[in-house]
Amino acid sequence: MTSALCFVKNGLFSPRYWLAAIAASAFGAIGGVALTQIFSNEALKMILPVLIGLMAIYMLLPKNRTIKPGLAAKPGCRGSLLVSSGLGLYSGFLGAGTGSLWTSVAVSMFKMDIMEASAISRFMCFVSNTVALMLFMWLSKVDY
Repeated sequence: MTSALCFVKNGLFSPRYWLAAIAASAFGAIGGVALTQIFSNEALKMILPVLIGLMAIYMLLPKNRTIKPGLAAKPGCRGSLLVSSGLGLYSGFLGAGTGSLWTSVAVSMFKMDIMEASAISRFMCFVSNTVALMLFMWLSKVDY
């Protein structure tokens, strides 16, 4: 939360331009938590390493990164809702590496520089993590 708010305070992320994507990330996290309730603990223990491996492979693949600083004020494409809901779903279901995925997507898809990409990553992860945590608490799935 602190990191996300610092990026907002310093003008590197403007949440008002991303409201639909923020909502999509929150709803995606709800879907991710719902998915965890479908699978047994044994199934999740088998699925999660595979997902983490796939995420690691994606992060290692070369990407065409044309960086154009200063574009983070508004979402750069209509795909932001799909990306936000998809990464929110991943965050609610698995969570591991969501920040790196957001940063990578922001650089490659939205053509942000690394600071702007980090800003959106921190904010969206804060949203999806908070929603997922609240839901897991409500479902009594948190071992205090």
